[in-house]
Amino acid sequence: MNPLKMTGRLGATTLMLLGLTACGKGTGVGETEEGRLVLGTTEATETVTRAVAPENRTLVLDGFSGHVALTGSADEVARLTFTKHARGDGESAARRALERIRIEESGDETTYRFALRADAPRVSRVDVTGTVPKNATLRILLQNGHVTLAGLEGPLWVKDENGNVRISGAGARVEVETHNGNVAVGMARLAPEARVNLTTVNGDLTLALPPDASARVEARTKAGEIRVEGLAFAERSLDPVGAGGHFRGKLGSGGAVVTLKTENGAVAMRAGALEPAPMPADTTAMPAPPPSADTTAMPDVPAPAPDTTAGPGFIAPPDTTGTGR
Repeated sequence: MNPLKMTGRLGATTLMLLGLTACGKGTGVGETEEGRLVLGTTEATETVTRAVAPENRTLVLDGFSGHVALTGSADEVARLTFTKHARGDGESAARRALERIRIEESGDETTYRFALRADAPRVSRVDVTGTVPKNATLRILLQNGHVTLAGLEGPLWVKDENGNVRISGAGARVEVETHNGNVAVGMARLAPEARVNLTTVNGDLTLALPPDASARVEARTKAGEIRVEGLAFAERSLDPVGAGGHFRGKLGSGGAVVTLKTENGAVAMRAGALEPAPMPADTTAMPAPPPSADTTAMPDVPAPAPDTTAGPGFIAPPDTTGTGR
């Protein structure tokens, strides 16, 4: 028996093959219904379910490519669905790539980890959906894909190289780091000892806080505007930094610590809730970029529409670029 207190593996497993239109015979390139070009003319998928009771352990999802969408629940058991996707130039090649995707489980007294691995990551991905105990500690490590979390009140750590991260209804420490992608976080409550750190290189940052939040806030962007809406800062200052700015402020007594940093993008802070968002519509392929790819560009995903309601809370540094930005 597994001493890690797993509650069991749910046994349903399905296998499905999808044929997609090829752009040319022998090219190894397929096209999705949305017109997106992808490697491989055929896709194979397999769905696997797992269940585990994290208890006081940190639940870790360590993946390569794929979308993650999890919601909090009152259940003490995390119930996860892993959908494997693999592509190939024909049915047999897609099936071989699918068989080389692995879900490796390991754990000890402090951590339970699902490691998602593939021998052909460029044509493979694993999407993860399901529910997690709402007070569980969760850590997500991802190379390519979107992360959507809702109603998880325990500590959250997300590191996503390429993809958007959206978290709603958080209630404890939140640490998010991405390289190419937008980050949006809504805090249902903000304890005095809470820490919220949101970082991206290419992307916008949005943080929604309770109207009565108490925190010391620092926000920085090298190219973009800083916007505040509905938050009553007792103290605040803004210094220009290139085509962006460096903002410091204090809400209430300044108990919690909030840090927002982006290189290229806007920063928005507002009072109220952040509504949960559905998974992106196009989940047909999320291959890892080739080593020669330009990682300075935003990922090929739709970005949230910009907030153009520049009311009295709008804060922007003076235009020092001469470009009219």
